[in-house]
Amino acid sequence: MKRWMAFLLMGAMLCPLLGLPAAGVADTLAAAPLMEQSGATDGMIRVWLSSVKSKMTYNVTIDGDYTINGDTSRVVEDGSRIRVEFSGGTVYLTQNGQRVSMGSGFTLKRHSGGDGYNAVKIAETLAPNNYYPCDVQFLYSGGTAYVVCHIYIEDYVYGVLPYEMDNSFPLEALKAQAVAARTYAVRAKTSSGVYDVTDTTTHQVFRGVNYDKTRCIQAVNETWGVVMQYNGSYIGAYYSASNGGQTETNSNIWGSSQLGYLQVKDDPYDLANTASTVKTYLIYSSPQNGSSISAYAMIQSALASRLGGSSSDYTIREITDISLHTPMYPEPSKLYTQMRVSVRYNDGATASVDIPIFPTVETKLNLKINGGDNELYSVEKQTKGFLVSARRYGHGVGMSQRGAQEMANVGYNYAQILGFYYTGVNRVRINFTRSIAGSLQNGTVLPEVTPAPVEDAVGIVQATPATVTLSNTSDRLNLRKEPNTSSAVLARIPHGTQLTVTSSENGWYAVQYGSLSGYVASQYLRLDTQTSAPDTAPGVDSVGTAVVTLNSGTLNLRAEGHATARVIGSLPNGATVAVLDASGTWTRVMYNNQTGYVMSSYLKITLEGSGSSGTTERVATVTLSNRNDILNLRKDPSTSSAVLAKLPHGTELAVVEDGSSWTRVLYQGITGYVMNTYVTFSGQAQSGTDTESGGSSDTPAQTYAATVVLNSGTLNLRAAPNTSSAVLASIPNFAQITVTQLGDSWCGVSYNQINGYVKRSYLSIDLSTDASGGVTSGETAPSDALTADTEVAWAVTQDGGSVNLRRAASTGSTVLVRVPHGAQVMVLEVGTEWTLAAYGGYTGYMATAYLTASAPAGTPSEEIPSGAMGSTCWVSGGNVNLRKEPSLGADVLTTAPAGAEMTLLEMGTEWSKVIYRGLTGYIATGYITFTNGAQSGTGSQNTASGTDDVIRGDAKTTELNNGTLNLNSSSATLMLRAQPYDTADVTGTLKHGERVVVLQYVGSDARWLFLRCGTLEGYALREHVRLDDKLATVRLADADSELSLRAEPSTSANVLDSLHHGDLLTVLDEEDGWAEVVAPDGTEGYVSATYISYL
Repeated sequence: MKRWMAFLLMGAMLCPLLGLPAAGVADTLAAAPLMEQSGATDGMIRVWLSSVKSKMTYNVTIDGDYTINGDTSRVVEDGSRIRVEFSGGTVYLTQNGQRVSMGSGFTLKRHSGGDGYNAVKIAETLAPNNYYPCDVQFLYSGGTAYVVCHIYIEDYVYGVLPYEMDNSFPLEALKAQAVAARTYAVRAKTSSGVYDVTDTTTHQVFRGVNYDKTRCIQAVNETWGVVMQYNGSYIGAYYSASNGGQTETNSNIWGSSQLGYLQVKDDPYDLANTASTVKTYLIYSSPQNGSSISAYAMIQSALASRLGGSSSDYTIREITDISLHTPMYPEPSKLYTQMRVSVRYNDGATASVDIPIFPTVETKLNLKINGGDNELYSVEKQTKGFLVSARRYGHGVGMSQRGAQEMANVGYNYAQILGFYYTGVNRVRINFTRSIAGSLQNGTVLPEVTPAPVEDAVGIVQATPATVTLSNTSDRLNLRKEPNTSSAVLARIPHGTQLTVTSSENGWYAVQYGSLSGYVASQYLRLDTQTSAPDTAPGVDSVGTAVVTLNSGTLNLRAEGHATARVIGSLPNGATVAVLDASGTWTRVMYNNQTGYVMSSYLKITLEGSGSSGTTERVATVTLSNRNDILNLRKDPSTSSAVLAKLPHGTELAVVEDGSSWTRVLYQGITGYVMNTYVTFSGQAQSGTDTESGGSSDTPAQTYAATVVLNSGTLNLRAAPNTSSAVLASIPNFAQITVTQLGDSWCGVSYNQINGYVKRSYLSIDLSTDASGGVTSGETAPSDALTADTEVAWAVTQDGGSVNLRRAASTGSTVLVRVPHGAQVMVLEVGTEWTLAAYGGYTGYMATAYLTASAPAGTPSEEIPSGAMGSTCWVSGGNVNLRKEPSLGADVLTTAPAGAEMTLLEMGTEWSKVIYRGLTGYIATGYITFTNGAQSGTGSQNTASGTDDVIRGDAKTTELNNGTLNLNSSSATLMLRAQPYDTADVTGTLKHGERVVVLQYVGSDARWLFLRCGTLEGYALREHVRLDDKLATVRLADADSELSLRAEPSTSANVLDSLHHGDLLTVLDEEDGWAEVVAPDGTEGYVSATYISYL
C-alpha cells in the first residue's frame, strides 16, 4: 500500500496544518483502556459458508485427525478426500468409493493431536488452498443446504483479517482490525438458528486460514482474546474502507437508536491517506481557463429553473464562488446536501443558485461513489477554478480502515486507534474456551483436560528456561498478574512456548514471557536443563544426545518406529533426549525415563565422539546451475503433483527417505519430494542441471535513502533494536541516513559509517530508490526473459516492492506510476534495456530487467485472452470512463472505480469492449487487469450489506413499480438480459428516458429488476432506473427483532404483520415520521420511518 510520504517528510511542519500530531508525540491520543474479565466464555462460533451455498457438491481434503460425528470407528484418514452431496433433502457422503446416505446431515468432527494442521480444505470455497480448522457440519434445514464451520474465535479471526484488511497493512492497524472483527463476531453469537455469521460481507469476509499471512497471524496473536465493550456490553464494531474525513453515526445511517461510542467526528487520518477513495471534478471559473461542459450545463439548468426560460438563454461568463451548505444531519455533520454557485452571466448580470448534491451534482459531475447518498463533498478554490471532491467509501460508521492504516503509519498503537474510532470503549481480555474432541489413540477418544492450578512446593529457580507442557496441545496456559486463580489474566500462552522462570512460590512459577512478567501454575511447565546430556536408565547404553527441533507444536513419541504406531508421549520443542539407536528414518530415544521412537528429521543429533551436531539422515542442498531458479517441493514424487513450497538455490533439506529419482525431504516442517537431479547430498558434487521452473533471483540486500524527521531533539542510534540497548550515536533532525534493513518497528541503518538501529516511526524512507545506486526495488534479470513476440509481462522485484514506469527510456525521466511486484502489464515493444509497456492507463518505459514473461511465484499466471467472450477482468486504475465507442471523444456511459469487475467481450491494442454493471461499452486496454486486486484489498466497505438471492414478483403480471430509464447520456442505450447477470442473452435494447414497468426484484437490495417496456422484457440493474416509488430495507439494531406493520400511522393501530431486518419495502409516502409501504407479500401498511433505510 502507498504511504503518505510527503506527510512524513515534512514532519512537524505539515502535521499541524492537517490536525495530525507530529512523529514522536503519538502518545498524546487516548487509548482504549484494557480490562480483564474473570471466568471463561464459550469461544466457539458458527460460520455458514454462504459464499458457496449454490454448490451442492463439496470435495473435502482432510489434514489431521477427523471422525464422522465423533464416532471413533469411523475415522477419516489423514490426507484422504471425501465428497459430500446435497440432493432431494438428503446428504450423501462418498468415502473410499462408497456412497452412503447420511440423512439430513452429519458433522466432520475435529480431534486434538495429530501430525497435520487438524483442518480441512474445501475445493469449492473461494480460497480452496486455505485451511478450515474446525468441525464441519453438513445439514439440510428448512429446505436450505448448509455447510457450517464450528470454529474457535481466534482461528476465525485468522481467516477474517487478511480479507478485511490486507496483510501488507501496518501491524498496529491489523491489530485494531483484529479486535474489531473479534468483537463483531462475538456480538453476533446466538443460541438459536443454524449459524451465527456468514462468510460474506453480510457479516465479515471469512476465507479459511492462510498461515502464510504472517503479519495478520501476529496481529491476532498479540490481541488474543481482546474485545471491545461499552457499559459492560459488546459494541457494534462497525468499520468501513474510508469515511472520507469524518466518522458517521449509526442513527444517521440506519435510523437506529444512537450508540454512545459511535459519534460524528473529523478524521484527519483518513483524509491524509492518499489511498483513501476520492473522486474530483474541476469547475473552471471562466471558459477561458478550460472546459467544464457538464458543470456549466448543470449551472445553466439551475439558472433557468430559478429565473425562467431555458438553459440556452444563459451564457456563463464567470463563476465567482462555490460553497456547500445544509448538512443532511445536525452539526457537526459535513454531509452537505446543497451546492451554492455564484455566477456572472450574459451581459454581466449576477445570481446565486442552489443545486442539490444528491442526485444532481453527483450525477452530472460523475462523482458518485456509493449506492446511497452518503459521500462527503468539499470545494477548494484553485488558480483556474474550483475543485469539487467527493469522499467516503462505505457507510463511514466506526473505524476507517484507511484511517487506521494512516494512524499506524504515523506511530499510533492499536489501543489508540480503537480509542479514536470507538469513543469511551474499554478493551476487555476474555478467556475464550475452545471445544474440541480429545486426541485419537488406538480408536479411543481421550477426554479433554482443562488445565487447573495445583498447589505443590517447588524450590526457587533463578532464571531457568522452561517450556509450557499441556496434555491437550490446543489448550493455552494462563499467565496471571498474581499467583492465584482469581488474579487477572495477562496473556494465554500456547503449548510448547519457552519462558524464563525467575522464582517459585507455593505451586506457582514467576516467569518472564516476552515483555510480560507474571505467574503460571508450576505443574504446566517443564524446566529445561539442556546444558548437560539427559541421564539414561541403568543398563541402557546411550550413543549420544539430540535436541527436538520444530517450527511449532510437539513431536510424537511412538511405541514403534513407524507412523501408525501408538503414541505414548509427546516431546516439546527444544527438549533434549538420550539417543539409543540412530540408524534410519526413525530414532530410538529416551525422554523422562520413557523409551520410544521419533522421526529423525525432527532431531538435531550429536553422537558421542563425533564432535559435531547434525541429523543422522543425510542433508540435501538445493543446487541449481542458475541461481535465480527455484525448485518445487512436491506432495508426491511426480511433476504433476501439488507444489508444497518453492525452494531457492542453497536451501538445506533433511532427507527422510531415499529414492532413485525422487527424495523425500523435510523443509520447515513440510514433508515432500524433490528430484534428485536438483539436489546435492552430503559429500556429493554439485549438479549442473536446470530446474523444472524458474523464479526469483539472488541479489545483494537492498538499501534505501531516508531522512530523520523529529519534532525536537535528536534520534538515538542504538546497538540493538530495543530501547534498553547502548546508544552508539545521536542523529540530528533532517539528517540523511541509509536504511540497510527494513522492519515494522525498528530499522537497521548506517550513519557516518556507524551501523545500528533506529525507530522506523522517526524516518521518512524513500522506498522507490535504492541507496546503493540501483533503479527502484527490483532484482537482476529473470530467467524467463522477454522476446520480441511477448505481449504480456509481469513486474518482478526481490523484496515485493515496485518497478517504475517512466515517461521516457531513461532513469532520469519522470515516473508515471509505480508498478507493484507481480502486476501484469501490456507489452508494446521490447528493447534490450527498456520495454514500452501499458499499465493502469499509463503508457511508458520499464527497465526490461524487471519484467518476466511468466508470472512470478504466488501470482496468478493466467494469460490475457484475446477476444475471449465472457472472460472476467478488473479495472486496474481508479475512475476509468466506459465509453459508447472506442474513442476519447465518444460519450461516457459511466465511470468504473479501481477493482471494478467487468466482463470482457473483445480485446484490442488500445480499446477493449466490456460489460460493466449491465452497460456495454469500451475502456482503454491499459486499464484492464486479469488479476483481481480487490481480493486483497481493505475488505468490505459495509459490513451490513446483504447478498442473498431474494426474488420478489412473478416477472409476468404483478406490477411492483414504474420508472424511467436514467443513463449518463441521452444517446446511451441499455441492453435487457434474459437472466439477471451481465453475460446473459440480450432480449432487447432501451433508450435513455424510456418508461418501464417493474415486474420483479432480484436480490435483497433489488440489485436487478425485471422490466417491461412495450413488447420488450428483460433484466437490468436497478441503478439505471429512476423508480417512481422509492425502495427501502428494514434496518434494525438487533437483527433478531421485528418491526410492526400497522394499519394506520400510529403505535396504537392494529398490527397487520411483522417485518424482519433486511426486508425489502416499496415506499409509497412518508409523513410525520411514518412511511406508507408495501411489504414483501404485497400487504400495504405503515411503519416507523426511523427503521427503514432508502436504497
